[in-house]
Amino acid sequence: MNKTQLIEYGILFGAGLLALIISTIPTLISAVSLSNASAETEVGKLNNRIGDALSEQLAGIFRQIGNLFFGVLLGLQIAQSLSLGIPIIHNFLTGKPIADLYQLLYPDGIRVGAILGGVALLVIFIRCLAPGVEGIRFRPNFGAIGLSPLNALAAIPAEIIYRLLYFSVTLYLLGLFWKSGHHTPAPGAYWTAAIVVGIIVGALTMFSIWGVLSELYEETFLYYATLFIQFLIESGVGVVCAYVFWNYGLEAAIVCHASYLFVGSLITIRPVLTKV
Repeated sequence: MNKTQLIEYGILFGAGLLALIISTIPTLISAVSLSNASAETEVGKLNNRIGDALSEQLAGIFRQIGNLFFGVLLGLQIAQSLSLGIPIIHNFLTGKPIADLYQLLYPDGIRVGAILGGVALLVIFIRCLAPGVEGIRFRPNFGAIGLSPLNALAAIPAEIIYRLLYFSVTLYLLGLFWKSGHHTPAPGAYWTAAIVVGIIVGALTMFSIWGVLSELYEETFLYYATLFIQFLIESGVGVVCAYVFWNYGLEAAIVCHASYLFVGSLITIRPVLTKV
């Protein structure tokens, strides 16, 4: 391992760790405020249950740090063996031109991510239509706009873990027996790896929000339909980001994912007590 590789590892892990910590601030604020809410009203009781669910999600940050470490240490090494990786950072450290690489980030990465985020935003509105617990309805909370940049930072550790590690490892294993004529993974192996990892990430995301949504909505058809749509969106985002990653590099995938998160998290939902 040479000096350049050590610096690349340090940059990736440092950026991922910092972004992971900062991006949990909105969830931390929500968990604290909801857990401390008055339990005298139905909304207060609901807020306490949601706060507990969010606190459980925060506990997962330590698992994410471990995943981030292996994502950088193992993922980058495997990705580079497949001619993937972090082209902008690598070229910058080795003194190679990077002007053309910046063109890969904008505007396509932002445009694709923004479109995906718009779809996610639509799902949030659909959630507001779902019947909630008795005496409580839901409405959009546009106060979350100020926290959107923090939410978007979650794209950095997510792409390191899901694309640099999971996708690269899956592609490497597929490439052991599914090769093209140039002794590299066949084109179908890339798409297969992208779909497999996308489905896994979509399922993990769906189950992570299941606890929160179960406190917000009755288990109706629309409730399960919302979960399934969320699964499809997250899986689709994973496939798109994987495509961006293997064609343009990790930096472009991060920009795409961050754009999706920024747009998709512009609003949240807020429970409002209504007359029964």
